[in-house]
Amino acid sequence: MKKRGWILLLAAVLLLAVGCGGSEKILSTEGVPQEVLQSAQYKAALAEETATGIAYNYVPLTDSAPVRAAVKKMQAGEDAELRYYNFYDRNDCQGIDGMRLTVKDGVAAFQEASLTGYGDTVDWENVLYQQAGEIRLNSCGELSIIDSVDYIYEVFSPLDTYEDYNKRYELTKTYLDPLGEGRTLKFSSPEEITDPWWWSRLYFFVTDWKMDYPEGQEVPIEELESVLLKWFDISEETLRSLLDPDGNGAMQWVTDMGIYCPCFAKEAVREGDLLRVRYGFTFNGREPNYNRELTVRIAEDGSWKYVSNRTVPTELENGVTAMSIDGMLSGSGWQPLYTCPVPEGDGYNEVFSTTMSPRLLADGTMAIPVIRGDYEDGKTIAVVLLRLDGSYTAVETPLTCGGWMRNVFDNTIGRDTETEATRESIIIRTEYSQNVGTVFGYYQPTRVVETEVPFHTGVEDVDAMLADIQQKLDTLHSLNESLPDPQLSAAMTRMEKAGRSIVEAVEANPEKAKQVRRFANYYLPDAVNVLQQYAKLAKQGVRGENAAAIRTEVEHNAASIATAFENQLDALYAAESMDLSADITVLQNMLKGQGLS
Repeated sequence: MKKRGWILLLAAVLLLAVGCGGSEKILSTEGVPQEVLQSAQYKAALAEETATGIAYNYVPLTDSAPVRAAVKKMQAGEDAELRYYNFYDRNDCQGIDGMRLTVKDGVAAFQEASLTGYGDTVDWENVLYQQAGEIRLNSCGELSIIDSVDYIYEVFSPLDTYEDYNKRYELTKTYLDPLGEGRTLKFSSPEEITDPWWWSRLYFFVTDWKMDYPEGQEVPIEELESVLLKWFDISEETLRSLLDPDGNGAMQWVTDMGIYCPCFAKEAVREGDLLRVRYGFTFNGREPNYNRELTVRIAEDGSWKYVSNRTVPTELENGVTAMSIDGMLSGSGWQPLYTCPVPEGDGYNEVFSTTMSPRLLADGTMAIPVIRGDYEDGKTIAVVLLRLDGSYTAVETPLTCGGWMRNVFDNTIGRDTETEATRESIIIRTEYSQNVGTVFGYYQPTRVVETEVPFHTGVEDVDAMLADIQQKLDTLHSLNESLPDPQLSAAMTRMEKAGRSIVEAVEANPEKAKQVRRFANYYLPDAVNVLQQYAKLAKQGVRGENAAAIRTEVEHNAASIATAFENQLDALYAAESMDLSADITVLQNMLKGQGLS
């Protein structure tokens, strides 16, 4: 109920932000009892002047346009408000779940309310606020708030015309929903489904989840056949051999439900008597990577049967597909990490691997999140820079993979939310660690080859020191991108520029390493740590005198820190400057002696 209420609150707040009062917002009330339509809360929801979403049994009744407008304002950091009300009547229980979401002065907060029955209205003034996380709205109609828990609300009505949503909704309900969790099962033909357990699950799903038998009871094969033959394009003889390979005439019934895998259709293409439905999974409110294709065979009378359900090449960018990437990296030891999967028993749930897509950089290079070898807890996430000729280089990020991603710098853990490519970097965002990424311009060699150790001075501890400096400068760069203050950003740019030049100087002359030990071990780490804490305060919207004092002090001293970094760089070249000055003096004296000056 908490998750549901959180979701409802988010939707409510989002709708309020736009302002859409009156019955014109309702697209349909079909199937909604008069008891709901005549209730005080329903009438109050219709009268809302702010953006408001209304649902019955979690099926939206309202136009999504106010929601979309409100979310857009909120994502831009503008002040907005939205409310959402779900009227439910399930399992002999009636009531209202409400949600109110607000963004004010850059701080997002939500309220959730639950009423028993339809007689009362929500008194939002007496409902406690909670801090809200990231707000997202995907094309499947899922409005989500990311916090310690995901709250997801369906806000697009089946009658919504936003980007052909109604057509996609109908495809989903008609062809995908009857499979239930069988949507995770991949097969090129029904004959490939050789596990009787899966056939019992499919029977369970296509009969609308009816549990006619207790756990462990034997079910007559004829009963399973009579249903499954209506749904799957397979001969009776073949199905019988798969259901009853030992000729027992019965199958043991299993009631295990499996995992919850929400999905949504994107489009369908008709080829003769075959209809191919492209779809993807919609975990945690993310935009699906539509890399699945369900095929059905349509008979002349309009009936249909399942033919196949397979993974298909998904064009990512510039004609590159996930499958072509797999082929290019084959034998390299790197495995594409389309997301960090969640453990499922002894293995990993593959349906989670649909979100962390490669990104195309400005020079045509594909930036691909990867790990070395198999998915294991604690494995470092890297990024491979892959060119279409198959050459590549690999750069590690400050993230490790596990059940969720872990940021090794601040030890925060969260699910990935998206990846973003800029001109020379890829940013991996998580729930609680924003803008954790890798800058590539400083790593790309003239000839692209795999490079795991970026420095080769011949002195092991110098290489390690330079790698550590480089890593901290990458963190500084990511922090700079996430902080809006122009003066602070200018100072941080100076810090990074000086730091990169220090690295270049020591890499060219390793004997200079001893001159920058204190910079590497104290000055730079302390500066990065201070700026990380500053970014955390800014992100959390922490207020009060102490927080304000800290922010002021950091902003005031950032320029001084940048100057200190530049002085450190100048000190590296002090000896060369003295030698050059002496050489010039000797040359001048020689010219004078020869009468040439």
